[in-house]
Amino acid sequence: MTFPDYGSIPLRIEALDAPNMVAYRWGNDDALGAQGALPSEVDEHSTVFTFTLEPVAAGTRLTVVESGFDATTAPLANLEDHRKGWDGELAALVADSSARAADAAEKREERAATRRLAVAEAALARAEEAV
Repeated sequence: MTFPDYGSIPLRIEALDAPNMVAYRWGNDDALGAQGALPSEVDEHSTVFTFTLEPVAAGTRLTVVESGFDATTAPLANLEDHRKGWDGELAALVADSSARAADAAEKREERAATRRLAVAEAALARAEEAV
């Protein structure tokens, strides 16, 4: 996985239960990265992040859990750095999801308006024929 202005981070799939869950192990020890020493492969300082999708009444719940910080070179610093990163990534996901929902609602309204216009035009044509 490559991040702009950060570099490549080694990654491997740890578990997969499609379409409900995927877990990755990644070598993103930020304390090492700050020293310009990100590993080229997943090593003993890696953490595991798990995405779980669960159907709920309002749609789908995404749960993100990252674990294994005790194995990193600076557990508390890495935990805080990753929390900030996930906050940003998840906020972007919510914004994108909200924008898509708004676009879908707008398209539904456009289709409904088109149908109402077609019904009104048909009614007007029938009225004109009756006259």
